[in-house]
Amino acid sequence: MARVEPRPGGARPRPRTDAFLRGLARFVLGMLFREVELVGAERLPASGPVIVIANHSNSIVDGGILLGFLPRIPRFLAASTVWEYKPIAPFMTASGSVKVYRQQDGRAHEGSLKDSFTEAAALLADGGVLAIFPEGRTHDTPALLPFKTGTARIAQFTEARHGPLDLAVVPVGIDYEVKNLFRTRVCFTFGAPVRLGAGAAAGPAADPEADLRGDQGAEKRRDAGVLNRAMRAATGRLQRALSAVAPDFTNKGAARTITLAAEILAFEPGGRPGRPPAFSRIVTRRHAVEAALLGAEAGPEGTQANGAGADGARANGAGADGAEADGAGAARAALDAYAQVLAEASLADHEVAAPPDPAALMRSALALLPGLPVALTALVFCLPQALLLRAVSRSKPRDRQLTWITFGGLVVYPLTWLLWAIVLGLSAGIAFGAGWGWAVAGAVPVLAPVSAWLALPTLDRGWRIARALRARRLLRRDQGLGRSLTALRKRAATALGTVFGDGTG
Repeated sequence: MARVEPRPGGARPRPRTDAFLRGLARFVLGMLFREVELVGAERLPASGPVIVIANHSNSIVDGGILLGFLPRIPRFLAASTVWEYKPIAPFMTASGSVKVYRQQDGRAHEGSLKDSFTEAAALLADGGVLAIFPEGRTHDTPALLPFKTGTARIAQFTEARHGPLDLAVVPVGIDYEVKNLFRTRVCFTFGAPVRLGAGAAAGPAADPEADLRGDQGAEKRRDAGVLNRAMRAATGRLQRALSAVAPDFTNKGAARTITLAAEILAFEPGGRPGRPPAFSRIVTRRHAVEAALLGAEAGPEGTQANGAGADGARANGAGADGAEADGAGAARAALDAYAQVLAEASLADHEVAAPPDPAALMRSALALLPGLPVALTALVFCLPQALLLRAVSRSKPRDRQLTWITFGGLVVYPLTWLLWAIVLGLSAGIAFGAGWGWAVAGAVPVLAPVSAWLALPTLDRGWRIARALRARRLLRRDQGLGRSLTALRKRAATALGTVFGDGTG
């Protein structure tokens, strides 16, 4: 039986609302992504108070995917200004999110930061899950932004008021294959729980809005300074914990190179030609590559060393001996060369490692035939809206594009399906009589979303076949390119095998 999660403010649990929101999130995100994988989910405690911290690179989609697929229902900590966005506000309220009343938002008449901390602490004391994006805002940078201290302060405030609770802070890295594209893949990686402890005893410094003036102001300021230093240290610890499981690179070139190394390591010889490795395998191996090649675990500055363009001392792996540094440097050089040629040809590693033969492509194409009628129906009802939403989203920042597609789709698709129902219903009524008109009008709003859902596997398979045909045609037309890519891949795989001491395919 699913656990009933508490809601903020001691409000009565609403398991049906939670189940509806989770089901809606899974349905919508199941349309957006073809795979959602979880790695290490057993690290999230099955009961008791938990703060989940996650990287924030895809706006509202990050929250939706946590709501839909986190093993426990989370309540989100969000700036009160989020409720100003009318399409989002009902979902935020229904999900039991906690409003953060920041001073700069000018909402002192609605509440205070202390109110927010109190509500969050009460939720945790009741054994709930609080989800926080400690970077403070969504972004499109390859590195994690510096963390705000709010997570550590809430943990300290909760333990001081209600503890000891053995409060766990669980880092969750969210990796998107391509975060602004439809039907790509996403993976959660759960890190080991961090327990910060009760920290300083409750007192003036534990109050987020403590008055530091008056006769004892100097003593209070001293206490506040001690606590602030402790909170900064705890925040640094949390950032390192999330950096170990989340994307955290100094530049996009480093992200490309490390991901390519992970794809090579994740490739399984003998697998189905034309199919990329499981995304969870790529993500898991990417973390190993970061640690081995770029010194990702080299102390407090590790997050700054996660880049292929880092200077020599950091890029050669802090603490590594000379031979290991040379091996890592050779691997990075080989990966950079292979990545550059791949990017110029717009090819993926698995298309070079195991291009499908004509017989396999023919079998795949024949397997598409039974699903074509449903796919064509879905395209008629959904393709114009998809193209419109994609065109609109391209004018937005990259980290908000999928959010525009998602929430725009919740409005655009039902309205256009209703329009289809009216047009087809009237047409059927004129041609065959009123009964047929009503039947057609009632069937369209059901047929359209169902056909879209059922068509997705066929569309995914068709896209893979189109990619494979393009790759095969390109490599056959330019055999020199094919030989060059094969040689560069072999060189990169050999260099990675030297670093990791095993075969890489």
